[in-house]
Amino acid sequence: MKKTIVALALSLLTVAATAGETLGNLPVNGTRSVDSAPLVVNVDWIQKGKTILFTRETVLSQGLLHRDGYEVGQVTCTGTKETHTLASSQVFIGRALAIRPITVDASGNVGAVAISAQDTHEVGMKDMGPDWCLSRTVDTAGLTVSGLMASITRKGVTVIPLDADNSLRITPVSE
Repeated sequence: MKKTIVALALSLLTVAATAGETLGNLPVNGTRSVDSAPLVVNVDWIQKGKTILFTRETVLSQGLLHRDGYEVGQVTCTGTKETHTLASSQVFIGRALAIRPITVDASGNVGAVAISAQDTHEVGMKDMGPDWCLSRTVDTAGLTVSGLMASITRKGVTVIPLDADNSLRITPVSE
């Protein structure tokens, strides 16, 4: 189990460093266009008025990646009765947050970031299709936000709403 978790964590770090890849089911897109001094921030994920995640990160140097959950296997069947194919895949269930640097202005004061967030739970499994080609997929519920763009500054608090119950509060740490 520990080896699986370590391998998963390493693969996620690779994913976060690669534009166009995904975090769980969430896209983590973007590239840094201008290099600047790193921006250290406190990130609070607030859900219904309570902090559910807190982390301090150097966002503009390497981005932020947090993932806490588990993978559930599913199988999808496609084709005809005579020739069909089964494909297995994994669905991430849990809490995931990726903040990816996009741009920093020439003075290093403002950074544009792409945000992806997920806080899901498993509802159950769904069986679909005919008996000869049965697919079993994971049914999930909860928050999934991707491609949210925001600007953060070196001064002041930035609050980014994710939905009616969830928001991120990003606060720069004094240098």
